[in-house]
Amino acid sequence: MAHQVDKVKKKIQKDNDKEASPKKGKLTHVQKSAYQQNKSKGRKISVKIERGDKIVIGNHSQQKVIDFVLLDRKEIKQKKEEEEQTKQIEAELTKKKYKLNDKKKSSSNIKKPYNKNKEKLITIIDDDETYSQELIEIEDEEDNTNGHLEKQDEEDILKQNKKIFKKVNPFLCQELGSASKDPRQNKLVSEIQNILQQNPSQKLNLILDLDETLVNTVWVTNENQSKLEEIYRYKMPSNKNVITIQYSNNEGAQKEFITILRPHLKEFVTEMKKYFNILVYSHGRKDYVLKLLDKIDPRRDLFNRNNIFKNEGQVNIKTQKDIKNIIECDSPSALEKALKSSIIIDDIFEIWLEETFPNVVPIKRFQPLNEFLQKNNQCTIFMNHNKQFLRFPKTRQDYFQDVDFECSNQFLKGLQRYLTSTAIQFYNKKLIKNDQNADVREYLTFQKLMIMNQLDLNLTLIEYDELYDVFRYVALAMGANITLKNFRYAIVNKDFTQQYAKKMALLKEQNPNLTFIDVQWLVDSFFLHYQLDIQNYVIE
Repeated sequence: MAHQVDKVKKKIQKDNDKEASPKKGKLTHVQKSAYQQNKSKGRKISVKIERGDKIVIGNHSQQKVIDFVLLDRKEIKQKKEEEEQTKQIEAELTKKKYKLNDKKKSSSNIKKPYNKNKEKLITIIDDDETYSQELIEIEDEEDNTNGHLEKQDEEDILKQNKKIFKKVNPFLCQELGSASKDPRQNKLVSEIQNILQQNPSQKLNLILDLDETLVNTVWVTNENQSKLEEIYRYKMPSNKNVITIQYSNNEGAQKEFITILRPHLKEFVTEMKKYFNILVYSHGRKDYVLKLLDKIDPRRDLFNRNNIFKNEGQVNIKTQKDIKNIIECDSPSALEKALKSSIIIDDIFEIWLEETFPNVVPIKRFQPLNEFLQKNNQCTIFMNHNKQFLRFPKTRQDYFQDVDFECSNQFLKGLQRYLTSTAIQFYNKKLIKNDQNADVREYLTFQKLMIMNQLDLNLTLIEYDELYDVFRYVALAMGANITLKNFRYAIVNKDFTQQYAKKMALLKEQNPNLTFIDVQWLVDSFFLHYQLDIQNYVIE
């Protein structure tokens, strides 16, 4: 099998090289050099069938998808200049039609997408993968000056074909918390739930952090006791999400904690247990973690005490979390299996080992008692291809902190919807279609890209913000188009509207239908995992 795949690869590569090589005497040395550099740098592989038709090979690797999202702006500018030169060269190189090779290229593991315009079956193998990709033909887009992804990965390609994508995930169109009106969808959910009830070992792993993710805890001291009592009495009238914990430490001293549960916590865990094996990974002291779980779950029907990693003195606050500490992974293959079937919810992204970054789902840090805390000064949301972290700094805590005592239940509700839909997609592929290579990380990316779903946005008015790269990543990770043309929405930081009043007036004059949206809309949608109502963020 491997020999056949290699043979097909070499044949296709040979045809590509023969067709695409610059012709002597017609191109300058500079043009040839630019063409070769552009060809070698691109991870995207495209095949010209005839003028105007372009098929793009997708890439299943989530890390590569994000690498393209996070291209540095200087790299984007340089890439655009190279692409301009390449377009001139390709005009000559593609005069001759690419002849499709319809000879024997069949294998049980090679998918053959259908090109309806050419009415032929085409088999193309990605050089970076050991398996082929399904390709969907898409129309050429207008140029994006801010370096938007040009459909180079399978996730973006699938989004262009709603009919196909609905088969992948029919739940994206549902409103938050609503039931599906399609009986086929309900039938699929019921079938998956029945399989999981009979075979719980088939469930995905959902690894939950405790502090600042599900709860917020502070020590009661002589200095803060009166202030905490004031908050307890006047700011939390219902008290239903507040618990107190008392225990003796190793030295015999009495300790007391006040803990606030994140709203919707118990409902969230109850619903997630239908689809996930729930695990808790905390660096909190063992006695604190166990007493806290006993308070949250006195009946022991939410959290299995055997599925907990707690600090027994072997770690400190700077120790990185390792998935092998909570899931048995005694070999590289076992580790890869765990990574393909695990989702991590943690407010601190970089505390995990790099290999688990694609599994970490961002969530706003839950800190209603933030005035008593002196840690977690920043919030990291991703690491780009240059191994540089993208962060919200301490000065912009309003973007990543949730300080509401009772009205912040939307964060866990949004996360519940996101995880449920991701799980259904994964199980549909693995259990219903019996694909044992299903990787939950792919579906986490699918889901995120569908939040904005090709919505055209303009970021010109926040280009000089210190967090421009973070905002840009947030928009692209949710599938938005960042463009200077044909956009209806322009993103603005409401704190700087006076500074950009003239630019805003000019844009409005050029486009009377333009709407200015506060950048907080992007950030909130990113952390809640669904697109919020734009009207609540409009800047007049």
